[in-house]
Amino acid sequence: MPGDAAALSEALEQLTREGRVQSLESANGPVYSTNGCVIPLGSPAGWEAAVFDHYQAVVTALCVKLRLGRSRAVPGEWLGGSTYSSYVWEGHPHREAVLGFLQRTRDEATALRRQVEAYNAVHPAPTDGTQKVIFYAGQTVLGLDDDNGGEE
Repeated sequence: MPGDAAALSEALEQLTREGRVQSLESANGPVYSTNGCVIPLGSPAGWEAAVFDHYQAVVTALCVKLRLGRSRAVPGEWLGGSTYSSYVWEGHPHREAVLGFLQRTRDEATALRRQVEAYNAVHPAPTDGTQKVIFYAGQTVLGLDDDNGGEE
């Protein structure tokens, strides 16, 4: 990784002290890993990791579903994905509901993630039976030439 080796080493030491990464010794020196990475909303850096995370979540969902032999959606299942598109315009009676759904979904997922993280910080996970739940909600609005897409 290009960059200042001393600054990188200092950053990794700080992350290790904070418990945000784990350091394991290997024959070639320390190896760092983490079970999670949250790019704060509005952060000017880290979008590259977020794009990879989105891609990985979609591919993982598809691969798990296919590995289990489930090639169709079944009501009430926890696996897979759905794509919903709505055509709305200024003055459309459902435009605000559709756009508001996108924001509410992100807000609710963020709040829930924070609750789970707070609980997990004081209650260690069992050594077996832990499940990683991945929820991917990609959202975009096409045709925002004069609109700011919800950004202030």
